[in-house]
Amino acid sequence: MVYNVIPENLFNVTLSEIMRTNNYIKTTNSMLIGLITLMGVQEVVANDMLTVYTPDKMKEAIKKADLKYLKDALEGGATVDMDIRMEAYRQPNKIILRMFEQIGEGVNVKDKEGRTALIIVARDGREDVVKNLIALKADVNAKDKDGITGLMYASVQGKVEIVKALITAGADVNAKAKDGITGLMFASASGNVEVVKALIAAGADVKAKDKDGITWLMLAPEKGYVEVVKALIAAGADVNAKGKDDSTALMLASFSGNVKVVKALIAAGADVNAKENDGTTALMGALGFGNVEVVKALIAAGADVNAKTNYGVTALIFALASDNVEVVKALIAAGADVNAKDKDGDTALDYAKNSDRREELVKILKEAGAKE
Repeated sequence: MVYNVIPENLFNVTLSEIMRTNNYIKTTNSMLIGLITLMGVQEVVANDMLTVYTPDKMKEAIKKADLKYLKDALEGGATVDMDIRMEAYRQPNKIILRMFEQIGEGVNVKDKEGRTALIIVARDGREDVVKNLIALKADVNAKDKDGITGLMYASVQGKVEIVKALITAGADVNAKAKDGITGLMFASASGNVEVVKALIAAGADVKAKDKDGITWLMLAPEKGYVEVVKALIAAGADVNAKGKDDSTALMLASFSGNVKVVKALIAAGADVNAKENDGTTALMGALGFGNVEVVKALIAAGADVNAKTNYGVTALIFALASDNVEVVKALIAAGADVNAKDKDGDTALDYAKNSDRREELVKILKEAGAKE
């Protein structure tokens, strides 16, 4: 016999809704089981009434602590996706937590991005849920598809209490993501000094480098995080370590124009005359951005005002390119050679003639002995 019509009021939800949600039915009526199965809906253990388990209903049951509904759904094989799990893990009800802990891969199941529940809540800053999951023996060193751990997410967000809880639970403070970045680098780049200190206290390697040779100390100076820089230096970070293109922390701080960080690095022994692979120095980089205070700090620390790049370009030429009269005068006062030539034979005077402040700069250079 073919049944062409099924009254929609037989169900708690409409047939079309059942079709959309790909959820579960409980019934003793074999005819209904057959018809529902044909519709693509999975059947669950028979019961004396028809019940539909949708994600929304399961989440509602979790919030209301409807243990009977949840027990029936889970025993019946209802689909439990990450959203449902997350709703359960957010609850303080230990019975519910245990229910979901025992399903499938338990608390360490991953979503399509490779993230576990612990990674997600650490990223979102949910300290209470992090502690719930740790109590359920969640893997504190699990990584997502990019190799990022919960500790790394918490570090970049500045969630120091979550960081401490994860460390106490055994999180590896020196674990690396696919690009070689660790929690300490995430914290340093974000300026989270309390997290930096917590990671260092737990044994984070302040000298480690990412795949491009960048150290934790190179990231904080670029953004002007002086307290982070001081904490890293105090923990033994190498102020003269070189990264990609042979750049140093002092160069990055000078290029970004943060005089406090520049002074902190100089005080810690940073080499003011170190060069990148193209011969650029910290002083040249600072001149390119026209930061007078950084330029003065570098000169006072012994920066070579006549150093040249691989192309023969001097600090004075960099200053002329930025049209900054004050730094031009500071360099001349510090002994800059106004007649030095680059590889093409051009002098500072030649560069000044192409400046927007041509007349003023040419006059300054000639008064300092520049020759045509």
